[in-house]
Amino acid sequence: MRTLAAENREMTLGEFIAEMHRGWGFVRPYNPRQIAKDLDKIIPAEDRGKLVQVNFSHWMDGWGPGVRYLSRWQVVGYIPSLEGIDYVHKIILKEDGFVVTNEIKPFWR
Repeated sequence: MRTLAAENREMTLGEFIAEMHRGWGFVRPYNPRQIAKDLDKIIPAEDRGKLVQVNFSHWMDGWGPGVRYLSRWQVVGYIPSLEGIDYVHKIILKEDGFVVTNEIKPFWR
């Protein structure tokens, strides 16, 4: 497993969602944009001004045709309600916030 990127940011929930809509700087921004659409469903407008700590990590696992690229955003300081939501993109609730993760498989699979 090789870490490709890691960063910690303090931002509002609204800034976090906007950054995800922009693709979080990914070359292929599909997954962050899909996550942003799901965050739009579960985080009400009145909560988007709340200040949170976002810990981002991005790493790869494996090599050759079996390589996997994984990303994780840990958001500390806000716990969303998932009541009435049919599906959200890999959002895991924690004691102090939530974690959003994705697993990007190679494009030929």
